[in-house]
Amino acid sequence: MESIRSFPVQNGTGNLRVVDLLVVMNHDKKRDVEQEIEIDRTLPRQFPLDILVRRPEEVSRRLASHDMALVTIFKTGVPLYERSRNYA
Repeated sequence: MESIRSFPVQNGTGNLRVVDLLVVMNHDKKRDVEQEIEIDRTLPRQFPLDILVRRPEEVSRRLASHDMALVTIFKTGVPLYERSRNYA
């Protein structure tokens, strides 16, 4: 696992609506969504959670092309786990 970033999403009144997690990792699944489902099933929680899994190579490529969604996540998201790596 390379990185986990949290980016909480609030509704218009400032209340927490959902917590989104970006998990950057290599995995052996055919599609990222399969790894997302596996992680989702193992995490107990009492709040809404959306999980987004991406491979490190994809994150590097998308950051290099200035993908605003990922740029925003890396600028404003809270790092929960970070292995030393520069994705840009």
